[in-house]
Formats: sequence, structure tokens, C-alpha cells
Amino acid sequence: MDLIMNKIERHPQKDQIDQKILSGVPYLELSEWCKRVLNFDVSHMSIKRYADSAGLSTNRASSSDDDFECEVDDAITLEIPNFASEKDIREFTRRKITEAYALQTAIVTQKQRLYMQGKGKYPNIEISGLKTIASVLGFISDNKDIALLNNE
Repeated sequence: MDLIMNKIERHPQKDQIDQKILSGVPYLELSEWCKRVLNFDVSHMSIKRYADSAGLSTNRASSSDDDFECEVDDAITLEIPNFASEKDIREFTRRKITEAYALQTAIVTQKQRLYMQGKGKYPNIEISGLKTIASVLGFISDNKDIALLNNE
């Protein structure tokens, strides 16, 4: 590993590589750029290890893969359904949380794929969110059933 880090540290365009790391260019994309533009054959994982050891990872800007944008209307309206009983409220909540769990699972899966390709950060925050949603599901179902697999 020291050999690879020294290879990057000794490269004449090290400052350009560092700048791209800091600006959030995904490591796989940076590796391809190094090969294409600098004629410098270095893997995306070598670049990541170098960035981690040089302290560049902590100052790294978020890559576009990690940023989600959404537009919100000025006026947000919510329709709150009427419930006949507490049981209806719990079932409605359970359905909505199960839906959120499915969506969060899709987000975690996509971010893990990007991470495996060297195009994004490991989805720690998203996994934490998934655990929170699973915990809420367990609370709602009193841990008596497997809420995601229950077809009641």
C-alpha cells in the first residue's frame, strides 16, 4: 500500500489529483481520468486508500451521487384520513411505515452498488435510517409478527 501511495504522492500532477479528490469526483471516475488524461494507471481503490491516508477523504465534497434534490411546493397540504378505531390507525401507520421501509431499502441498495463501483460513499446514514424504520415497524407490530412478511 505504501508503494501505491508513494506512486500518487510522487506523481507530477499530484495537486490536480488531490483537487479532484477534494471536489468530490467519484474515485472510479478519477481513476479513469488518470488513465486517460495523465496516462497514469492507478485503481479507484488505490486512490481511495491514498485519500484516506492523506486526510483528503474527510474534507471531500459530496459527490453528486450523494445529493438528492427535490422541489417542494410553497403550500404543503396533507389529507388526514378519518379512523374509526385505534386499530385502524395502527394498521394505516403500519402500511405507511412498511412502504417507507421498502423505499429506504431501495435507497440503501442503490447507494451500496454505487459504493461497490467506487462512485459514492458507503451508505452509513441510510442504513441507520433503515434500522430506525425497522425498529418503528417492530414497535407498531408489538414484535409479535414479522411486519414486512405479514399478509393480514
